[in-house]
Amino acid sequence: MSFLITERQSLRLDLSMDWRVLAFTAAVAIPTCLIFGHAPALRSSQMQPGEAMKAGGRGLTASREKFSFQRLLRRRSFQREMLERVQAIPQVEAAATTTHTPLNGSSWTLGVRVSGGQREQRSSSKFTWVSPDYLRTMDIPLLGGRPFS
Repeated sequence: MSFLITERQSLRLDLSMDWRVLAFTAAVAIPTCLIFGHAPALRSSQMQPGEAMKAGGRGLTASREKFSFQRLLRRRSFQREMLERVQAIPQVEAAATTTHTPLNGSSWTLGVRVSGGQREQRSSSKFTWVSPDYLRTMDIPLLGGRPFS
């Protein structure tokens, strides 16, 4: 295949399949997938069901939830601490935090179900978390209601 041309000659690339490379890749990938795919299954099959349920009554799920909640608390306390530090700087007029950069089109989505009437309606709501001084920081006037708290 020739598609790159220099001033004097064309550059030819051989893009044909090299079966030796394919065989080597398959010889390494297939046993790796089998070993690392079956090792957790074999390990869990040797565990008694009662042992898995000891951690808070729900086993691994409770541990994961506890870990996730602790990470969330650490992250929020870190954000709060950083925001307080920035707000303490004398030249800073206002500071706030948000989960998304303004005007980039991203947001979180939350499912909403409305019961009542003849049938249940399902939809979704897009939202972005902001800290209390966000509107003042972004110089956005509040036209009605009260500031976020």
